[in-house]
Amino acid sequence: MAKQTILIGSSANDKTGDPLRTAFTKANTNFTELYALSLPIGYAAGNGGAITQETSRTTGVTLNKLCGTITLFPTTLAANTSTSFTLTNSTVAAGDMLVVNHATGGTLGLYNIAVSSAAGSALITIRNVSETISASETPVLQFLVLKGAVT
Repeated sequence: MAKQTILIGSSANDKTGDPLRTAFTKANTNFTELYALSLPIGYAAGNGGAITQETSRTTGVTLNKLCGTITLFPTTLAANTSTSFTLTNSTVAAGDMLVVNHATGGTLGLYNIAVSSAAGSALITIRNVSETISASETPVLQFLVLKGAVT
């Protein structure tokens, strides 16, 4: 069904707009149609990608997608230490937020992930939060660009 526009007239109380009952019937019909759609939240298929980090945990990666996965270089991250790398991504604009989490590969909950994004890139820091465990794992990070505005 198409959107039903409520006629409001040329000026207040000029009797050229929809009667109150007709206006609210149109509003209810429009909302019923919207609620029935059950649209998913997020990006459609084709907007994601995957990349594997080469050489070391500090090696930057490039993935120009709105969402995706980053498989980190397999190495040991000592207890209570961190390492950082740059994600170059042309879809990231000033004011956007990059959400990153540890999706698979390795011990979930062992890492803290911090992100600082700017136009075209983000610095991702992964920290082993254990005081005693040196982790020899290959974590896979999942990211999502949330589009924002500077002002």
